Amino acid sequence: SPRREPDLTHGRVGPVVLGTSKVLLRAHDRPRVATVLGWRRPWFRIWDGRAQTNMRSADVARALFFGPDDFYNPELFCSDFGMLNPINMPGWVAGLLDYLDTYAAVLPLGYVTPRAHTATSPWAHDGSDATAPAPSTDTFLEHERSRLRAGYVNLANTSRATRTTQGLINPILKQLWWYGSRGRQLPPTQDDVTDYLTFVALDRDNKGAVATARAGLLHLCRLNRWEDTPFRTGPPLVPLEAMRRRHRRVVKKSAGLSEDMAAAFLEHYARRRHARQPQYEWRFALGTGVVIAYKVLARYADLVQLRWDEDYCWVYPLFVRFLLESRKNEQYESCFLDVARPLDTTQRGAFHAIVEMRELCGRTGFVLPHISARGVVDTTRPMSYDKYVRHLRHALTELGVDPAIARTFAGQSPRAGAATAAARAGARPEMIANAAGVKSIDWLLTYNRADIGDRLQASWALGL
Repeated sequence: SPRREPDLTHGRVGPVVLGTSKVLLRAHDRPRVATVLGWRRPWFRIWDGRAQTNMRSADVARALFFGPDDFYNPELFCSDFGMLNPINMPGWVAGLLDYLDTYAAVLPLGYVTPRAHTATSPWAHDGSDATAPAPSTDTFLEHERSRLRAGYVNLANTSRATRTTQGLINPILKQLWWYGSRGRQLPPTQDDVTDYLTFVALDRDNKGAVATARAGLLHLCRLNRWEDTPFRTGPPLVPLEAMRRRHRRVVKKSAGLSEDMAAAFLEHYARRRHARQPQYEWRFALGTGVVIAYKVLARYADLVQLRWDEDYCWVYPLFVRFLLESRKNEQYESCFLDVARPLDTTQRGAFHAIVEMRELCGRTGFVLPHISARGVVDTTRPMSYDKYVRHLRHALTELGVDPAIARTFAGQSPRAGAATAAARAGARPEMIANAAGVKSIDWLLTYNRADIGDRLQASWALGL
């Protein structure tokens, strides 16, 4: 609550020095300078000389006295963008664009979109230009080079999955801020990159932060057409290898949903209970969603995009087809996911549950809908991941699975179980990979839980 006393009343919160940093407030069109006194996520406590008020982090970022020159101050650098994201600070964005302009480096417009209008850069645009025709050949060629370079940046940024590039924005911005505040030039040298990755390793002490920082660096090189070979070998790899060795552990994979479990969902959940009104058919909605995820080997991120609407779902005599607009792998973006009708005409399968649920929802809304605490189904918005996992585990417990075992299931369980079942049934690896929307059959080494049998057979064959 904003009325409670803040946890932190001294020190730094990102680039904000508590008790010292100033913000500019406006009340009744009159500007006032106030001091930031304390912080309790996500609130800052502000004192304007007359009274204390509370401001959210984003509002403080917009009003903070932070000029372009402060971007180069190493004492103000902060690697935690979760407390206060500097992309909302106009002065920080202006300093970043100035640093990029100094070395003719580029970033996509979306990386600085929140406050792009506070500073101008010949590279921070989308490639469009409404200027008059070039008065000379040299001017025309210069304009064309700028337009092509900006166009290349946009193409390079969209050549990878949107989810991937979105996850690299903050690592790239942190890295640029670190280089700029330490007086390093662009493109960075191998020593610069090694120093930064060492800084991240010592500051965060986990392999994920170092790996993400390195991935952001390689994407930055791609955007700017910098040579990245020096960063793929030698000293820049040492911090990452050290973190991998220091934090090595066995990765625990979520359990795969077996074929019997999927059949139990179809039998006991994905079925209409006629005594209930449609908006209270949460069991039917949940069961149908889990069965669909199993049949099409869907990630949670895939499942929440599926809809019942006419432009997203089509029912044919032999199968039901869903349109999936985006996927983790660009190769499978805007693909179709098909659920076949059972060959046995007397069998009720996933096909029939899907058709019934679609009609119950009025052919509109999300396939995996939000379910309230009262059991009310809201098809206008999708279910969150946490609730999906919670409902999945609770349903498995009701179906007779031991609660301790049920806790090992997660959002990837239907996908992993379906891959295992398909492998056991003799489906070709290429067929399974294509259905799952992945490029390499090596994916099965992660999701096919059946290969433990092959390893045990090899061990038994050796005797002893």
